[in-house]
Amino acid sequence: MMVSSGHHVLLIEDDEAIRELISDVLRAEGSVVTTATDGTEAVHLLDQHSPDDEFCVILLDWMLPGLNGLAVLRELQARGTSVPVVAMSASRDDLQQAIWAGAHVALAKPFEVEHLLALLAKHCGRDHG
Repeated sequence: MMVSSGHHVLLIEDDEAIRELISDVLRAEGSVVTTATDGTEAVHLLDQHSPDDEFCVILLDWMLPGLNGLAVLRELQARGTSVPVVAMSASRDDLQQAIWAGAHVALAKPFEVEHLLALLAKHCGRDHG
Protein backbone atom coordinates (compact mmCIF):
# COMPACT_ATOMS: atom_id res chain seq x y z
CA MET A 1 0.00 0.00 0.00
CA MET A 2 1.65 3.21 -1.13
CA VAL A 3 1.66 6.48 0.76
CA SER A 4 1.07 9.28 -1.72
CA SER A 5 4.38 10.67 -2.85
CA GLY A 6 5.54 13.96 -1.43
CA HIS A 7 3.40 13.94 1.69
CA HIS A 8 5.05 15.44 4.76
CA VAL A 9 5.08 13.48 8.03
CA LEU A 10 6.15 14.78 11.43
CA LEU A 11 7.81 11.98 13.42
CA ILE A 12 8.37 12.58 17.14
CA GLU A 13 10.38 9.67 18.52
CA ASP A 14 13.24 9.61 21.04
CA ASP A 15 14.54 6.11 20.20
CA GLU A 16 17.13 6.65 17.47
CA ALA A 17 16.81 3.15 15.96
CA ILE A 18 13.03 3.40 15.70
CA ARG A 19 13.20 6.98 14.42
CA GLU A 20 15.69 6.02 11.70
CA LEU A 21 13.74 2.90 10.70
CA ILE A 22 10.44 4.77 10.35
CA SER A 23 12.13 7.67 8.55
CA ASP A 24 13.89 5.35 6.10
CA VAL A 25 10.70 3.41 5.33
CA LEU A 26 8.63 6.56 4.81
CA ARG A 27 11.27 8.21 2.65
CA ALA A 28 11.50 5.06 0.53
CA GLU A 29 7.73 5.40 0.02
CA GLY A 30 8.23 8.97 -1.23
CA SER A 31 7.26 10.90 1.88
CA VAL A 32 9.10 13.87 3.33
CA VAL A 33 9.86 13.26 7.01
CA THR A 34 10.61 15.90 9.63
CA THR A 35 11.82 14.44 12.92
CA ALA A 36 11.95 15.55 16.52
CA THR A 37 13.80 13.60 19.21
CA ASP A 38 11.70 14.79 22.17
CA GLY A 39 8.62 16.80 23.07
CA THR A 40 10.47 20.07 23.52
CA GLU A 41 12.01 19.83 20.05
CA ALA A 42 8.58 18.96 18.66
CA VAL A 43 7.04 22.12 20.12
CA HIS A 44 9.90 24.18 18.63
CA LEU A 45 9.16 22.59 15.24
CA LEU A 46 5.50 23.52 15.64
CA ASP A 47 6.61 27.12 16.19
CA GLN A 48 8.47 27.00 12.85
CA HIS A 49 5.84 25.14 10.80
CA SER A 50 2.12 25.40 10.25
CA PRO A 51 1.11 21.79 10.96
CA ASP A 52 -2.23 21.98 9.14
CA ASP A 53 -0.55 23.33 6.01
CA GLU A 54 2.53 21.12 6.04
CA PHE A 55 1.91 17.73 7.65
CA CYS A 56 -0.58 15.03 6.67
CA VAL A 57 -0.01 13.08 9.90
CA ILE A 58 1.96 13.33 13.14
CA LEU A 59 3.55 10.16 14.52
CA LEU A 60 3.92 10.76 18.25
CA ASP A 61 5.81 8.52 20.65
CA TRP A 62 3.99 8.68 23.96
CA MET A 63 7.01 8.12 26.23
CA LEU A 64 9.27 11.08 25.46
CA PRO A 65 11.88 12.78 27.63
CA GLY A 66 11.02 16.31 28.71
CA LEU A 67 7.56 17.02 27.37
CA ASN A 68 5.83 13.65 26.98
CA GLY A 69 3.36 12.66 24.28
CA LEU A 70 0.39 13.91 26.27
CA ALA A 71 1.97 17.36 26.65
CA VAL A 72 2.72 17.50 22.90
CA LEU A 73 -0.83 16.40 22.06
CA ARG A 74 -2.25 19.09 24.36
CA GLU A 75 0.01 21.67 22.66
CA LEU A 76 -1.31 20.59 19.26
CA GLN A 77 -4.88 20.86 20.53
CA ALA A 78 -4.22 24.30 22.03
CA ARG A 79 -3.04 25.44 18.59
CA GLY A 80 -6.22 24.10 17.01
CA THR A 81 -4.31 21.67 14.82
CA SER A 82 -6.48 19.24 12.87
CA VAL A 83 -3.65 16.99 11.64
CA PRO A 84 -4.31 13.35 12.64
CA VAL A 85 -2.06 12.17 15.48
CA VAL A 86 -0.91 8.55 15.64
CA ALA A 87 0.23 7.82 19.22
CA MET A 88 2.88 5.10 19.50
CA SER A 89 3.78 3.18 22.64
CA ALA A 90 4.57 -0.29 23.93
CA SER A 91 2.21 0.35 26.86
CA ARG A 92 -1.48 -0.44 26.40
CA ASP A 93 -2.29 1.95 29.27
CA ASP A 94 -0.43 4.75 27.50
CA LEU A 95 -2.27 4.05 24.27
CA GLN A 96 -5.63 4.12 26.04
CA GLN A 97 -4.65 7.44 27.64
CA ALA A 98 -3.64 8.76 24.20
CA ILE A 99 -7.05 7.92 22.71
CA TRP A 100 -8.85 9.47 25.68
CA ALA A 101 -6.68 12.58 25.25
CA GLY A 102 -7.63 12.92 21.59
CA ALA A 103 -5.12 10.99 19.49
CA HIS A 104 -6.74 9.69 16.30
CA VAL A 105 -5.02 6.30 16.33
CA ALA A 106 -3.06 4.26 18.89
CA LEU A 107 -0.28 2.14 17.44
CA ALA A 108 1.22 -0.50 19.73
CA LYS A 109 4.98 -1.07 19.55
CA PRO A 110 6.42 -3.15 18.12
CA PHE A 111 4.33 -2.85 14.98
CA GLU A 112 4.50 -4.18 11.45
CA VAL A 113 5.79 -1.68 8.92
CA GLU A 114 2.86 -2.58 6.67
CA HIS A 115 0.44 -1.54 9.41
CA LEU A 116 2.14 1.85 9.72
CA LEU A 117 2.10 2.33 5.95
CA ALA A 118 -1.61 1.47 5.83
CA LEU A 119 -2.32 4.10 8.50
CA LEU A 120 -0.33 6.68 6.59
CA ALA A 121 -2.00 5.80 3.30
CA LYS A 122 -5.34 6.39 5.01
CA HIS A 123 -4.35 9.75 6.51
CA CYS A 124 -1.96 10.99 3.83
CA GLY A 125 -3.99 9.85 0.86
CA ARG A 126 -5.94 13.08 1.02
CA ASP A 127 -5.07 16.70 1.62
CA HIS A 128 -5.75 18.47 4.90
CA GLY A 129 -6.54 22.09 5.41
